[in-house]
Amino acid sequence: MNPTTGMPRVSDTIFRNVDEICKKYLTPNSLALQRKQMVESLLYRTWIKEVENIYLLDSNRYDEGFVEDDYEEPQILINMALEACSNGIVNEIWEVRHLQSTKNRSQFVIILDDGSHYCTCLYLIYAGFVCRYFFAVMLQSKIAQFNIKLIPSRWYSKEGLSVMDKIQENSIQLIQDGEQRTGTFYTLNIIRGQEVYNEFIKNLDSKKEIFGRGIGLCKKALNLAIASNSHQVFENLLQQFIEQQTVSLSAQDDDLTEEVLGISNPIQHKGKGRPANKRYLSAIENRSNRNANSKNQDQDEVSEGSRKKNKRQCALCKSWYHDSRNCPSKNKEQDKENI
Repeated sequence: MNPTTGMPRVSDTIFRNVDEICKKYLTPNSLALQRKQMVESLLYRTWIKEVENIYLLDSNRYDEGFVEDDYEEPQILINMALEACSNGIVNEIWEVRHLQSTKNRSQFVIILDDGSHYCTCLYLIYAGFVCRYFFAVMLQSKIAQFNIKLIPSRWYSKEGLSVMDKIQENSIQLIQDGEQRTGTFYTLNIIRGQEVYNEFIKNLDSKKEIFGRGIGLCKKALNLAIASNSHQVFENLLQQFIEQQTVSLSAQDDDLTEEVLGISNPIQHKGKGRPANKRYLSAIENRSNRNANSKNQDQDEVSEGSRKKNKRQCALCKSWYHDSRNCPSKNKEQDKENI
């Protein structure tokens, strides 16, 4: 049974200011998830703790499945949470526990001096929404503050993104102590990391939105053209638009081509000495064979060069490297005549 069934809409009463800011920036689905955390915050009780009195030797054993699937189980130890907040100054530490909890387990909410907060449920880190434990602390703490910057911009609507760049929203405190605070949230930005929904992603989303809206208009216009038997007029309008845009784009390409043609070729430098005309061998050729072949080739070139330098051709037998006086065939003929 859901204990929040039948409860009044606390987002319109207790957290009215927070709800108005969320409605201004968040999408409907994101707003519903954030309101759920506001409602469930009334099911918890809180105690403020001193840093010296916190039991840091937490047990990290969990034998009931996966700790990520447990809605009430802390996702990080309190001592590790304090180490993660070492870049800021800790003002308050609150212990939060469910009213119907039968186990000795609690969540801890750390309030920092720059307006940031860190909860051991890590709901703000991995989901991007302010958790129910922090809203429970806001009902008791005088320094806990809510700001729309706590929620990443990926959950904002298109109108919220446009307003965020123009207006600086102040932080909201449920318990006023006469001093209005708006923090820098520097520590939270370090822990959470870089914003995922950057300008590149926003540009992609805008293109998808334009494409979807255009396809919808084309379908609607085509259905009307078919129903009124004026599809030929619709086709002519589309063809005329295509021709106009094609001419415009071709003119832009011609201007770009002229700019490219105006660029001269780079200056070539001719180095001194004999150019290297060696063949580039592939990676599969054996290096040792390559070296051996190069040595043999060098030796053959040397011997062939020496032969061509001192070459002689016999006038009788037309052989190389001797003359007619020392021709072996001539000597053989003289020996036969003598016999």
